[in-house]
Amino acid sequence: ELYLVGVQCAEDNSTVVSLNLGNNNLVGSLPEELALLPKLTYLSFSANFLEGTVPRGLSKDLEYLTLDTSGLSGPIPDDIWNLSA
Repeated sequence: ELYLVGVQCAEDNSTVVSLNLGNNNLVGSLPEELALLPKLTYLSFSANFLEGTVPRGLSKDLEYLTLDTSGLSGPIPDDIWNLSA
């Protein structure tokens, strides 16, 4: 069984449902590939050293999103306002 700190998969390990990567001193930008995680419900990149913007097309199942003090800037994509929670 694969275990990655801050990553939680669905019970059947078919997809990622949670990324809790806050306070990890991450640098760089958020990848557009986050949109390829259709069952993602929890996403945290708080307290990192990121740059760029929030990618478009995040999961419609997203219930929790925190990006405070992440370093990201720019507009929030319109599709985030249409999330399920």
